[in-house]
Amino acid sequence: DRRAVAPPASSWCTQAAAVSGHILREKSAPCSWALGMPSTHFPILLAFLSLTLVRSLPTRPASAGPASGALDPLLLYVDCDKGSDSGDGSAANPFLSPNKARDRIRQLPRPLENSVVVKVAGECRPADLSSPVLELDQGGLDSGDWRFGVTYEADASRGGASLLGAAKLSPVSEWPVYRGDIRVVDLASFGVKPGMYGGIKAGGGLGQVASDRMELFYGGVPMTRARYPNLSPDGKFQWLRIAEVLDAQRSFVTNHTRVLGWANEPDGWIHGYWGFDWADSRLPLASATRLNKHQSVVNISGSVLYGFKQKARYYGENLLSELDSPGEFYVNATSGMLFFWPPADGGLAQDAYVSTADYVVTLDGSRGARALREAEDGAHAAARRRALASPAPTAHTRKAHSDARVVFRAEREAVVSA
Repeated sequence: DRRAVAPPASSWCTQAAAVSGHILREKSAPCSWALGMPSTHFPILLAFLSLTLVRSLPTRPASAGPASGALDPLLLYVDCDKGSDSGDGSAANPFLSPNKARDRIRQLPRPLENSVVVKVAGECRPADLSSPVLELDQGGLDSGDWRFGVTYEADASRGGASLLGAAKLSPVSEWPVYRGDIRVVDLASFGVKPGMYGGIKAGGGLGQVASDRMELFYGGVPMTRARYPNLSPDGKFQWLRIAEVLDAQRSFVTNHTRVLGWANEPDGWIHGYWGFDWADSRLPLASATRLNKHQSVVNISGSVLYGFKQKARYYGENLLSELDSPGEFYVNATSGMLFFWPPADGGLAQDAYVSTADYVVTLDGSRGARALREAEDGAHAAARRRALASPAPTAHTRKAHSDARVVFRAEREAVVSA
């Protein structure tokens, strides 16, 4: 589900996760911090502590000692509440957005002549609600080097900072009453567009139960999408069970007639552990029909991971008809209406946000990774050419080369670890 957790450390990212000093990525997918969204998927508010990017090529010798010529860092200021991107980034005229400070850093001569510190204050959100608040994707232009780093940090003197991949809604007390304690609001009135609702990917394999659906956060806590059975008072999941399998990929019998109320839901889903208790998936609900006085037949579309099995556990979700307890919400993807039953202990005065962005901060170090691979490939090719041009090595030479490779691997592992 779309949410992110900020590490509680005072400095949260990153001295590069590879020899290149850049965040690496597989198949060119950016290494990112998601909000609005771990999988533990922090509420929408991401406390912006400190982001330090250090480019490690060229690698600084271990014997170099502390950087010489300590200079005062270049300070740039961002105020996401009161700043302006037409400002100069000074304390008196701060930028409005972190990306504007990033653009200013890209204009600096390279290599850097001193460290750069960006002090961020206020509640930072992208203008279009869906883009990252801070995008660092220009390799060396966004990074420092082994002498001088680039740091983004919260400005405690101005109240700190928050990064939000979200839209802030009006107080719940101002929302119209839908029925009973349930309130309703039109998301479009806050600039939230249908493309920001996200969705669910049916089926999938282990580690692939994908969902980037919009979430509601109230008082800094993620709320529960309307479901049945409800969560227990202590927050544990409760389940229905499959009584009989009719088609391992399409339908099953359940000893409940309550599911008949799900048949008219426009976007109902079931989430379960169908074959084994270590493999789950979500499936779109196609229909629910009565079998007899006490049983119903549930039909789904999509691929069932390992197939349905008797006694498998599941629950229904994304069901307006099951919005029946405090803390639950439902978004109608067609009308854009949000339905919400506020928690009993939160009242109607807490801040409400809906997640709209896939990522809040993105770090793309693929260029550094490619440069490293190209350099290594070139070095290996040169070594092969030298080997072909050299006379056959003696046993002593082979032993020396072997020892050198061992030392090289050890030094490389130490660099990667650092």
